[in-house]
Amino acid sequence: MSQIVNFDTYEPRRLSKKGVRPVSEDATDITGSLSPNNFTPEDFYVQLLLKENPKKFMYTQEECAEYLNLSYQYINRRCREGKIQVTKFGEKKLISINELARLIIEGVKA
Repeated sequence: MSQIVNFDTYEPRRLSKKGVRPVSEDATDITGSLSPNNFTPEDFYVQLLLKENPKKFMYTQEECAEYLNLSYQYINRRCREGKIQVTKFGEKKLISINELARLIIEGVKA
């Protein structure tokens, strides 16, 4: 059985300050034939999240906690410590879809 994504050579990339990093042109659909060269695990989860919620690019801390099956207090504490990157809109702290994909892959460092 061949792997779609080679996790052995995966290196996490930093998020750009402009927001959601575009997925490469060849990796437009998670069901198509994709090679490990143009499709990272982060891209896979971004596409999966976009498939579930096509117009949603930012998530609240509550939504992230529910999606990751963690408590809101844990997510909030990690955001305050800087372990989870957040974007502030007034009083609201939102987590980008790329950051959520990174958390799914790598988890939150203790």
